[in-house]
Amino acid sequence: MASKDRPLLALAIALACLAAAPLANAQSSLFYGTSSSSQTSNTVQRINSNGTGNTLLFTAPGGVTNGVGRCTAVALDFWNGKMFLLDAGSNALWSVNLDGSGLALVRNHLTNAPLGIGLDVFSQKIYGTDSSGIT
Repeated sequence: MASKDRPLLALAIALACLAAAPLANAQSSLFYGTSSSSQTSNTVQRINSNGTGNTLLFTAPGGVTNGVGRCTAVALDFWNGKMFLLDAGSNALWSVNLDGSGLALVRNHLTNAPLGIGLDVFSQKIYGTDSSGIT
């Protein structure tokens, strides 16, 4: 990776993950993750598009508390009521209900710091990127 590309990568990691989401009441929300290299108190939150109603959905405290180390990407599956979280802290893919409950390990032993995620809900496929390319 060229040195001129590193600030963009750092920005992408710092922003962690954003996903726009329509809600049943026609209001829209933004789901986002906070992430830090210290792997403590990383979160997934939801906020209304007008900036009100910030809600903590999930905390990834790192270590052995719930197994999730550092959320680096979030993808939303409204069809099945799930969020998928890429975790660069434990190199894993997790699923959790849209309200933050029901944490489940989907796949562990991912390599090269997973950074980005995309879903194809119709084909039931999950795509990811890591620090070395597409996984």
